[in-house]
Amino acid sequence: MAVPTDGKYSSVEMQPHQALTVGVFAFYKPWQKYRVKKGKTTFYDDDSPKLSATYRKGIKNAFGSDSDFDFVQVGISHGFDTGIRSKLSYKIAAGAFLNDKSVQFPDYQHFAGNQFFFQYGDPVGTFRMLDYYSYSTSKRFVEAHVLTELRKFLLTQITWFRIMGIKENFFAHYLATPDSNNYGELGYGLDVGIRFPFRIEVANSFEGFKYKHTVFRIGTTMNFPTGKK
Repeated sequence: MAVPTDGKYSSVEMQPHQALTVGVFAFYKPWQKYRVKKGKTTFYDDDSPKLSATYRKGIKNAFGSDSDFDFVQVGISHGFDTGIRSKLSYKIAAGAFLNDKSVQFPDYQHFAGNQFFFQYGDPVGTFRMLDYYSYSTSKRFVEAHVLTELRKFLLTQITWFRIMGIKENFFAHYLATPDSNNYGELGYGLDVGIRFPFRIEVANSFEGFKYKHTVFRIGTTMNFPTGKK
C-alpha cells in the first residue's frame, strides 16, 4: 500500500494491527437564532459561526488493541451573505496528537484532497489539487479555507451573465503540517447558472509560497459528503 513517508509517497507494507478507538464531537453556535411557529422550531443556518471540537483516543490493550494515541481538534466555520446572491464562507481548523505512542495510518488526520478533474466535495473545505494522503499527519496541523461567491464582479458586470444566473467565485486553501511546506491554493471559478448546478474552476497550487501547478476543474455547487474525518 502507498503511504507517505516525510510527506512523500512510499511503498510501505502496512503492519497488521487491531485498533479500538473512541471519539466525541461537539459544536456550538453562540448567536444561533430561531423562531417558533405553531410549536415548530426553525433555525437560521447562517446566523452564527459554528464552533466545533473533536477528541479521539486509541485505547491500548483493550480487546487486543494496539492503538495508543490522543487527538484533539478545534474549528470554526461560517457562511454569510455579502450582497444579493453573494456570499462569503470560511472554515478553519487546527489539531494535534497530544499522545502519538502508537498511531496507525488509518487513524492519522487526513485532508479533503482531490486529483480528479471533477470536483464533487464540499466547495468550501475541499482542496482542488492536493494529493489524497501526501500530508496526512500523526503530529499537528492547521488548515484554512475561504470561498467568496459574487453576483457582480468582473465578467458578471455584463448583464447577460447575471441574467443567466452566473456567479464568479474566488477561493483560497492553506495547509500547514510538519511536512506540507505551507501548501496553498488560489483559484477562480464560474457557477454556470441556476438551472445547472455546475462550476468551472482554475486553481493554482503553491508550496513554500512558491508557485507549483495550475489545473482546471469541473465541479458541482452541491455539497456531497466525502467521509473526511
